[in-house]
Amino acid sequence: MEFSNHDQSHYSVLVISGEIDLLEAPKLRLLLEAKNGANHPVLILDISEVSFVDSSGLSELIRYQHAAREQGRSFFIAGARAEIMELFTITGLGQFFRLYNSFEDARAAACM
Repeated sequence: MEFSNHDQSHYSVLVISGEIDLLEAPKLRLLLEAKNGANHPVLILDISEVSFVDSSGLSELIRYQHAAREQGRSFFIAGARAEIMELFTITGLGQFFRLYNSFEDARAAACM
């Protein structure tokens, strides 16, 4: 799993690529925990280049969503590929997360 991040005035962006699996989930947890401590009220997670997510990756996303809500922060997931969107749908997490087809859509929602 590779990542990059950058902050804008109203939101923070974390771009992930590769696989989010059992081996990479601890790295994702650290990245998300660092973002949770940041000063931005919104995190956009761009997963357009993520090819695979397993249950440990989903668990970290759920953990972050709970933490963000508790702190009054917003969490947007952008650009999931069809197979990952299907995973969100099958698990019922499509109703839990704020999912957007593209980074641009998530950014527009974050700036409202």
